[in-house]
Amino acid sequence: MAVQSNSPQVDTVHKLFLKHAAELRGFILALLPDPEVAGDVLHDVFLLVTAKAGSFEEGTNFLAWTKSMVRLKVLEALRARRAGSQCLSAEVIEGLCEAMPEQKVDDRRLDAIRTCMQQLPQRSKTLIDLRYRLECKPAEIARRIGWQAKSVYVELSRARDMLRQCLQKKLQMHD
Repeated sequence: MAVQSNSPQVDTVHKLFLKHAAELRGFILALLPDPEVAGDVLHDVFLLVTAKAGSFEEGTNFLAWTKSMVRLKVLEALRARRAGSQCLSAEVIEGLCEAMPEQKVDDRRLDAIRTCMQQLPQRSKTLIDLRYRLECKPAEIARRIGWQAKSVYVELSRARDMLRQCLQKKLQMHD
């Protein structure tokens, strides 16, 4: 349903978008760490939200409604940049988008994630990079680095535990 740009529905979604823009930008940045691409995606989401304003029911969950558009635009950006991408896999993005309404991503959390990633030992960073950025299965990682697959599973588990503990400490310090 097409809605005129000066309609009350468009005004409502614009106000809600502005209210949640920082959270949406933070979420997009968590999925696509390039700030320029994230800004483009946020702009594309704004245009899509405006175009679909007629389908938004006031009083419902705006973030849940918007997250489907974020997911669509992030996946489009991921496909467009896939050749030299340093982005998360489509499956990881889908999973994170599913969790978005329940867990807010804010600047503090993003800073904590970045700091904790930097604090990991190089070996752990390499494993995380191979597993989540390059989407390698543990058996492939083992082959690439000359380890047993079981050792890769163990080290990935330790790396995730270190990240989790670091994040909990960082986020508790700010509460």
